[in-house]
Amino acid sequence: METPRWRRIEEHFDAALARPVDERAAFIAGIDDPEIGAEVASLLRASESAAGFLEVGEAQVLTLPPGERIGPWQVVRSLGTGGMGEVLEVERADGAFEQRAALKLVRIEAAHLLERFDAERRIQAQLEHPGIARLLDGGIAPDGRPYAVMEYVDGLAITDWCRKHGAGLRERIELFLQVCDAVAYAHGHLIVHRDIKPANVLVDAGGRARLLDFGIAKPLDAAVPARGNDPGTAMLLTPDYAAPEQLRGEAVGIATDIYALGVLLFELLTGSRPWSRRTGSLAELVTSVLDSPALLASEAALANADGRVSARSLRGDLDAIIAECLRREPARRYATVHELAKDLNRHLRGEAVLARGRARLYRFGRFVRRYRWPVAAVAALIAILVAGIMATAWQAQRAQREAARATATRDFLVGVFKASDPRIAQNKPRGGVTARELLDASIGRIDQQFATDPETQVELLGVATEIYRELGEEERYHELRARHLAIAREHYGEAHPVVIRALLNEASYANDRLFDRRRALELLASLDPRISQAGLDRTTLRALWWLQQGQAMFGDSSRKDEQLAAFRKAADMFAELAPSDPSRVTVLAEIGTVYSNHLEYAEARPYYEESIALAETVTDRNDAELATIYGNLGLLSFNLGDFEAADRAYARSDEIIRRTYGEQHPDHWVRASNRARAAHLGGDRERAEVLFAELLNNIPPDSTHHNAFEAWEWYAGCLAAEGRPLEALPFLERAEQFQQHSPAHDYALPRVRMTLGDAYERAGRTNEARQMLEAALEQRAAMLLPDHQALLAVRERLGRFLLSEGDAEGAEAQFREVVHRTNGRRLSHIALAHGGLARLAMVRADLAAAHASSSAAIGMYENVTGFRDVRMGPYLWLIHSEVLHRSGDGEGAYAWARRALEARRRYDHPSSVSIAEAEAALRRVTAEGSD
Repeated sequence: METPRWRRIEEHFDAALARPVDERAAFIAGIDDPEIGAEVASLLRASESAAGFLEVGEAQVLTLPPGERIGPWQVVRSLGTGGMGEVLEVERADGAFEQRAALKLVRIEAAHLLERFDAERRIQAQLEHPGIARLLDGGIAPDGRPYAVMEYVDGLAITDWCRKHGAGLRERIELFLQVCDAVAYAHGHLIVHRDIKPANVLVDAGGRARLLDFGIAKPLDAAVPARGNDPGTAMLLTPDYAAPEQLRGEAVGIATDIYALGVLLFELLTGSRPWSRRTGSLAELVTSVLDSPALLASEAALANADGRVSARSLRGDLDAIIAECLRREPARRYATVHELAKDLNRHLRGEAVLARGRARLYRFGRFVRRYRWPVAAVAALIAILVAGIMATAWQAQRAQREAARATATRDFLVGVFKASDPRIAQNKPRGGVTARELLDASIGRIDQQFATDPETQVELLGVATEIYRELGEEERYHELRARHLAIAREHYGEAHPVVIRALLNEASYANDRLFDRRRALELLASLDPRISQAGLDRTTLRALWWLQQGQAMFGDSSRKDEQLAAFRKAADMFAELAPSDPSRVTVLAEIGTVYSNHLEYAEARPYYEESIALAETVTDRNDAELATIYGNLGLLSFNLGDFEAADRAYARSDEIIRRTYGEQHPDHWVRASNRARAAHLGGDRERAEVLFAELLNNIPPDSTHHNAFEAWEWYAGCLAAEGRPLEALPFLERAEQFQQHSPAHDYALPRVRMTLGDAYERAGRTNEARQMLEAALEQRAAMLLPDHQALLAVRERLGRFLLSEGDAEGAEAQFREVVHRTNGRRLSHIALAHGGLARLAMVRADLAAAHASSSAAIGMYENVTGFRDVRMGPYLWLIHSEVLHRSGDGEGAYAWARRALEARRRYDHPSSVSIAEAEAALRRVTAEGSD
């Protein structure tokens, strides 16, 4: 469209807007050019209806007040008005069932649009998709106006939702892909929406994007030029999101919705629109859309300093994808919404995006068409060819270097494995040479063979270093790590990514293997400015830094928010820069672990599940980590009381480890013991015994590996809990001695001391029991917050011991402290503390207090979250039975005592004194009841 013509239209349009509404028609009639007058009239109609049906504009008088009935529906409030009608929130009023909905009612003055409103109802009735608001009902209001009742979506506009939740780049794209899926579904049913914009895409409480308002939608077979077909909808659109063909009154189709999706994606990622209005003039906007190129998304993001998505992350792929949607020519856009979605998914996976290649051809084609002189075209072609040749030459040189390095690496590896050639005589049979021995025999060749090729030397030393780390060869690892770092520093300098990555690996080692959080944090602090000075803040090295920063905070429960913030920064960066990087699996799992450590299991589960799904598909798959995440999911399921799900997850974890490392590997020991312990805690004692027996056969009795001691600790704890403390003590005493000298003693030592103290008391060795329980409490109190579950657990256990020893005051102090730290949580050890208070009250003959405490214990245990042992139930049931018995409720006392006895016979070893105690309690309430 010619610019001078649109300037005239704009001038007349602005003048018309400045006049009162009742004077505009006369003004338009006075315009000397009828065609321009018609355009101005269309723009005026558009400005009046652009707000759409669900955007609230200026206050308008409701035709139906709250409380009014429309069929089975009762009006609650107005949700907004638009060009065709008003939208009301309604609720079901006929008593059939409770339901909220959105009712759209044609305005009285819009009677000429009744046919189109009826068409909208027919269109909406065809669409059944989770991303599209459903049509629920329809009918005729008492005043003769038709209405449609839609599913009520309680949510925020997609842009507002992302802003409120601080959504990162990947989250925004994934949300947008939900919109694409809904639009593609509509297209599959031959429906074009024609008014896609943020106000018509709400995100509900579950984080699901929902497409609304098919008020100006059309069947594809009717999507013909508006002026020639449907004057009522000629300019019923939202100009900021309307495609050029809509603004020109031409045919609309799938490409029209793709254009609007491009504008929506642009706004979602940049916070602005491709054509920002310089004034309030609608005509100027239309002129810009038709005559001026759109901004690149990255340019818009650069101008928005407060934007959540960086300009750098939009350059390239996303710029090209959005530009493909915003082509002026419909035929140049994506052919389908599925093509758009595929390109976005390619970007998320780090694959080549088709729009990038098409964009280069498109730009060159437009250049040639605009400058048709042969010399200019040839010059442009030559420039492109020269640039291509230069790039090709550079890539060829790089490829040659990479090929030479690959050849050198291949030759080195061949030399490594030649050391096991059975045809060559050597002192040791060649088939008996281990992989470790092959590596030991070949490391020296790295310095000799690659002395003149430091890049290959550094690369091979780095790989060998990591192999020794995974083999647990600490001395060899440290030796090679120092050499690798020294050569890398000499060749690359301090700020090179290879050097920074090596130091990040050192921090990771200090954190994961040495449990030296302080050393890890010191290394990370020294690397922080170095990463920035090297210009690497927008790389995966910075993402790794954030990941390790979060990992180094484990063990300090007071830093939860700070730790989550670090992990989320890492997650956002990996999603943006390297969505298939295995470290992204790690960071998602770590977020789950933070939530799980704070007993927020519902929040933790989706992160574990997402990390598992990603871990199963990444190219550089880490099965050991995948097994760990399955193990964490098993623990989470156990803490939620879902023992079957816990067993499935633990079994999957152990299966991966056995296939990866074998049954003699320490990683199998700890996973198999977790599974067996979970079965025992869940009440399946016989199955747990079988699982433990299989496991113990694979652990050498003289092993000094910490996983062996943890497996023995779990086994012994189960023995003690089911009534076999004497068999448990040798394992627990060895574990306690080992943990005193273990790097992980800060959390493992108090844990094993509490279990050992429990076993000592069951075995009648009370002095040693007191010593261990008090030591466990002292250690945990020094390192944990007062309301931490592990601290409450040892307090309750010490309180129970003190009560049995006749120290009522000491026991009460511990029980009261535990109950005081409830904070709305339903933890098993808080339930046990209430049981302890009930016992104390019975000692003091305060039956009312005893009944209140025992009832609180029962109620909490039946709804417990977190760690539990089914044997806790019978302990509390016997307390409650005794309270009821002393209160005169013989029938109730008998029922609880019998339930406790049946459970103990299932859960405990036949020789356990716990069964005899339950039998004695049942006999007592039975005998005294018969008296």
